[in-house]
Amino acid sequence: MAGKALQDADVLYGGAEYLLTQTALARPGFLDKQSRVSLYAREAARQFVTFLQSAAGHTVFRKWGWQ
Repeated sequence: MAGKALQDADVLYGGAEYLLTQTALARPGFLDKQSRVSLYAREAARQFVTFLQSAAGHTVFRKWGWQ
């Protein structure tokens, strides 16, 4: 995958999945959601991402002072 990222000038991100999701939510259009591939997909991570994308998740982010 790293070779493809270098060839296609994609972003290869290593870190907590929620941080990339937070970046995507904070900067709409910055990441192509359709091409995003999670290397460590787990049910708990999927549920957390779903929560972050929900109205309740947005409320929590705003309460914490995040946009």
